[in-house]
Amino acid sequence: ISTQAAEKLYRVLPGDPPVSIATRIEIAAGGRAEWFAQEAILFDQARLHRRTEARLSGDARLLAVESLVLGRSAMGERFRTGAINDQWRVWRDGRLVWADGLHLSGDIEGLAALPWGLGDATALATLVYAGPDALSFLPLARDLTAGETSGATLVNGILLLRLLAADAAALRVRVSTALCALRSAAFGLPPRLPAVWTC
Repeated sequence: ISTQAAEKLYRVLPGDPPVSIATRIEIAAGGRAEWFAQEAILFDQARLHRRTEARLSGDARLLAVESLVLGRSAMGERFRTGAINDQWRVWRDGRLVWADGLHLSGDIEGLAALPWGLGDATALATLVYAGPDALSFLPLARDLTAGETSGATLVNGILLLRLLAADAAALRVRVSTALCALRSAAFGLPPRLPAVWTC
């Protein structure tokens, strides 16, 4: 499953609620799913609350990605102020096995520039592979993130890849490479993405 295009999130007027995006995926035992959302592009003064959750049963498997682009750098546009509340939740057999959240509010550029911030990155992605065989793909995930401002780890049987890039085009290449490699290794599928990713 993929989105038709990148999501564009424009300025939210003071007093208005943030843009809300909720994705819920349920996979029965023996099933598998791919959630390949294209990036969400935040314009200056956008406010986003996004929640991605997956409920897996038994040996169900999921390969998923969500990305954020902070402004359109190719157009000279920057995401200076606004709010991001980006949440992930993954349950297996009714038990929460992974929860994650990114919350930035106010002076986004100032927060990103802090030592624990994003450095020069204006695009970031989280890739998740949940399956009983996740550990076997950790070396591949670490190879895919080697030498970059990125990383891969395993938490409660959930394989996580974090990717950062200086611009959206670079992130798209890195995300595409990682998704193709993981879907081929985990699902035995051709190493390619849905056609809408290349339009």
